[in-house]
Amino acid sequence: MKKSEITLVFDLCHEVDVLVSKDCGSAKMEVLEQDRLKMNDLLWKRKYREAEAMAYRILLKHSGRQADGYLSEERLGQ
Repeated sequence: MKKSEITLVFDLCHEVDVLVSKDCGSAKMEVLEQDRLKMNDLLWKRKYREAEAMAYRILLKHSGRQADGYLSEERLGQ
């Protein structure tokens, strides 16, 4: 990945992190919190594509859609 792409992934993940952390409704959803922690862990491990996919998964779940059909666990390398 190019440095500019990595920066975009970091920006996306940061916004998703803030969304889940600050939204009172999200706090009740343990699944979102678990996914947020996993996303941050993937960033730490420099698995940028996987972190980006997890960020989109979180956004889909947050919006009320079931993301598991969109991003399967196998695609995320689990």
